[in-house]
Amino acid sequence: MDMFQEIRQAFLAQQEQLKVLLATGQVEDYNQYKQLVGTISGIEWASSELGRIVNNRMEREEAND
Repeated sequence: MDMFQEIRQAFLAQQEQLKVLLATGQVEDYNQYKQLVGTISGIEWASSELGRIVNNRMEREEAND
């Protein structure tokens, strides 16, 4: 497993923990709910961006070979 896969797995693990909090009703109030949803959204964005960057880099390296 390379570094990027480890990072993505860490993102997914954190995202799942937050989803469990939402799904099991452990949110104290609406403000915390909004914060958790925003954090989940941010993790999703970061994971997608990481994938895009890694793919672009791999394509450039293949083109240079």
